[in-house]
Amino acid sequence: MQEKYHNFFKKSVIDWYYTNKLSNKKIFKNKKFEENYIFNLDENYGKKLTTILTKDLNKDDSKVKNLRIILKEMYLKLDHPFLSLVANKKRLHFLKAINQNEYQILRDAELLNTDNDEAENWWLELKNFLKKKQIEKKLDSGDEGEAASMNFEKKKLKILGINYRPKRVSIDDDNLGYDIESWRKENGDIKKIYIEVKNNVFIFKSGQWREAQSKKDSYFAHFWTKNCKYLKILNFKELHEAVMKEMKNKIPTPGYSWTLKIPISNGKPVEDYF
Repeated sequence: MQEKYHNFFKKSVIDWYYTNKLSNKKIFKNKKFEENYIFNLDENYGKKLTTILTKDLNKDDSKVKNLRIILKEMYLKLDHPFLSLVANKKRLHFLKAINQNEYQILRDAELLNTDNDEAENWWLELKNFLKKKQIEKKLDSGDEGEAASMNFEKKKLKILGINYRPKRVSIDDDNLGYDIESWRKENGDIKKIYIEVKNNVFIFKSGQWREAQSKKDSYFAHFWTKNCKYLKILNFKELHEAVMKEMKNKIPTPGYSWTLKIPISNGKPVEDYF
C-alpha cells in the first residue's frame, strides 16, 4: 500500500531528496552549516522518494527548475486526493485544499502564480496529463462493464438456446444511446434488445434517454458494481421511474442536453442470474 501523500510533500523530505540526487553539488559555502542542514532533513521519507521518482536532475540548473521536475513527477506518481481539481481547471481550489507544507513547496518552486510562461506551462502540462488519465480511467471502466455485459449476454443466449451472438455496437459508435445489441425470448419469439452499460456510477444522458423512450420495452440498462461481480438489470419501466425521480425539478425543452447521476442500488451476484 502506498504511503500517504502528505508524508512526502514536506520541505524536509524534498530537500533531502534534492541534496541526495545532487550530492556533488555544494549547497552552502559554510560546510558545517551545510552538514547541520542535511542532518535535520527527513532521510526516512527522502529515501522512500528515491524509490518512486526516476527523473534526472541537472546540477547546473537552478533549484527552482529542479523542484518543478521533482514536484511534477510526485504529482504524477503519488496518490493525491485533490489532483482532480487541477485536471478540472480549478487550480486555485487546489491551492486552497492542500496543507501548508505542500503550499510552501509550491512557493519555493515559484508555482503559486502563473504570471510567467514557465509556471503557466508547468500547470498546463500537469492538467493535460491528469485529464488524459481521467479519460483513460473512464474508458477502462466502461470497457470493463461492456466486456462483463457481453459475457453475461453470451451465457444467457446459450442457456435460452438462442443461436445468436450479442453485438458490441459501441466499438463503432458510442453515441447510439446504447452499447450492446442482444436478444431475448418473449412468448416463444426471439426479439432484439438494446443494452446501455454502466459501471460503478450510473451517469445517464439525454441522448440515452431519448433512445430508451424510442425502444421502450426493448431497452435495458446493465449496472455493474464491485469490480463487475454484481449486476442490476433495469427494464424501461424501472429506468423511467429512476429518471423521472431525478428530473422532477427539471423540465427538459426540445434540444435540451442534460446529464444525470442517478443513485441505483447494487444488484446481485452475477452468478445468481443463472
